[in-house]
Parts: sequence; structure tokens; C-alpha cells
Amino acid sequence: MAEGELLTANTLVAQGRDLARLIGAALGGVLAAAGGIRALAVADAGSFVAAAAFTGLVRTSGRVEAEQHARYVADVVRELGEGLRLTLERRVLRVLMVFVLLTGIGEGVMGTLFAPFVRQVLHGDSRAYGLIAAVQAIGGILGGVAVAVLGQRVPPGRLLGFGALLFGAVDLAIFLYPLGYTAIWPAVLGMIVVGLPGALTVAGMYTLFQQHTADAFRGRAFGALVGVEGICQLVATLAAGYLAQAMGIVPVLVLQGVCYLTAGLTVLVAVRERVTFSPAADGRISPAPNWQPY
Repeated sequence: MAEGELLTANTLVAQGRDLARLIGAALGGVLAAAGGIRALAVADAGSFVAAAAFTGLVRTSGRVEAEQHARYVADVVRELGEGLRLTLERRVLRVLMVFVLLTGIGEGVMGTLFAPFVRQVLHGDSRAYGLIAAVQAIGGILGGVAVAVLGQRVPPGRLLGFGALLFGAVDLAIFLYPLGYTAIWPAVLGMIVVGLPGALTVAGMYTLFQQHTADAFRGRAFGALVGVEGICQLVATLAAGYLAQAMGIVPVLVLQGVCYLTAGLTVLVAVRERVTFSPAADGRISPAPNWQPY
């Protein structure tokens, strides 16, 4: 795929995810009414089976080298270590590592406390939670249109940075408005709005990552980023409940917005050039001679 098509492809993937969220929310309500929690569990499991089947239909033009020996856990650990080393060696990848570290903490907090926020702070029921969780997809679809318009004019680093800043600011507004006014509709509106910068953030991050890694090492570098993100989410998920008991739900949720604001500022300050990478003679990734400042 040509580099100029990366942003469009990543946007289409995000659009599919947002569309699935809208359809899934509506279908989930029907299944819950018809068959209860068991029907939901079966449908959820079936969706993963279908996804695996469709993944098996993917055909690539590349050729994988034949393995000379069986794969062991040590091989996986070694390759993840190589991905982490590569990520730490490259400035833009280091910035993305910090970004996923911060946002992973924020998402862990959000995943733990958003349902209690709707129930205890907004005094909403399960239907209100489902509505609030689903409508972010509307903003995500609109955000995909915005990315299509801005993608050829705004570098992915700026899409990522400004997208994260707007995402964090809107989230803070959602978490803080109940301090003065308790109602569901502002949260619904806020979740629609936050979907737009969310789409900018996702498209910008994946495009920036793809531009700064070579095919041979992309999987290992991506594994390192996802691993860091997962660890941060796990720690934040475990800590959020205890912190909420001590500090309250809203103060801890504010941390999520602050994490996104900090991550966005980090990207805007640290990512100042667009570099095209090419494989060096030793197999490592090295910067090509042509680069452009943002």
C-alpha cells in the first residue's frame, strides 16, 4: 500500500468499528429482550468466531520465511524484546510509547468507572448507559469524514496531537458538568462530540506508527506498544476502584481526561518532522535522507 493511502485505510478501519458499535448496540437490545444474558453471550462469542473466519480469508502477496525450528515462549519474548528495543531507539516511536502509556492509564480508569459514573453520578439506568456508550460511534463516523478532508493537508502527528487534546477536553467536560447540573442528555451529546477527535486520534496514531516502521519489524514494534498499553490498562483498572472509594468517582475519572491532554501535548511538542524510513543494510530501520518539517 502506498504511504499516501495509509491514512485513508486506517480511517476506513475505524469507520467500520464505529458502524459496528452502532449496529451492535441496537442488536444487543433486541437480543437482551429476546433471550437475556445467555443470548448476548452466545452472540458475542459467535462474533469472534466469524471474525476469525473472515481473517482466514485474507490473502497477502508477501512470503513468510520457513521456520527452521519450533517456536517457544522464549522466541516470543525475544521478539517482543527486539520490538521494545526498536521502539526505544526511534524518537517518534518513543513518543508513541509515551502516548499509549498515558492513554492506557486513562482507558483503564474509564473502563472501570464509567458505568458507576452513569449510575451513581448521573442517576441513569442500563438503557442510559447503553445509549451513552453507543452514540460515540456517531461522532466517530463524522470524524472519519473529517479525516478524509484533512488527511491530505494535516500530517498524522498533528492529527494525533490535536485529536488527543480535543478528546481529553471533551471528556473532562463530560465528567465535570454533573457537579453543577445532573442530567443524561449532556453526556449523550458529549459522547457524540468526543467521537470526532477520537477518530482523528486513531487514524493519526496508526498512520504515524506505520510511516516510522519497516515491514520486517512492524509486528514486533506494534507488539511492544500494545504490551505497554495493556499493562497500563491492567494497573489502572485495578487501581481505579480503590482510588474511587477513597477520592470519589469524578476526581478519578478526571485523570482520564488529563492523561489525554498530556499525551496530546507530548506528541505536538516532540513530533516535529515527518521521516520516511527504509530498511538499512543490517536489517534495522534507518531514516531516509528526505524529510520534511511539519
